[in-house]
Amino acid sequence: AHLCDCAAIAIALRPLPRRLHPLTPGKVCRSLGRRVLVQFGTTRMRQLPDVPTAIELATNQQDKEMLRFYARKFSMAYPFVMSQEVPSDRVKAIRAAFEQVMKDEAFLKETSRLGLDVDPFSGAEMEKLIAEMNNSPKDIVDAVAQFIQMPK
Repeated sequence: AHLCDCAAIAIALRPLPRRLHPLTPGKVCRSLGRRVLVQFGTTRMRQLPDVPTAIELATNQQDKEMLRFYARKFSMAYPFVMSQEVPSDRVKAIRAAFEQVMKDEAFLKETSRLGLDVDPFSGAEMEKLIAEMNNSPKDIVDAVAQFIQMPK
């Protein structure tokens, strides 16, 4: 079974809550009175370049792979998908339009005003991410499923 049988994945945004925008990594965040010690994504956020990911802190390869598998969901916070039946020329046009909007000054100004951080994935990047999840070793998927299972 595959995670997604969609032919086209357009983009994903990874918002950083407004209250975290003034963060200076490694220092106390004045607005929260907290330190950011770890990130739970597959890569470091550009706003927190000095804060390690949980994957980086894992001490063995299986734990790294489990964390990488689980953290991929943070990269797909707001995906836009289309049916496999959408013609490839339409997919290409929609992706191009979406990427253009992600660079539009008025759009970026409004998202900034709303406290949203726009950090989009391209359609190709999202397809790659889904393929990586679909190709994850069964032992890693099973270990993550067991780990996150609620106690009875």
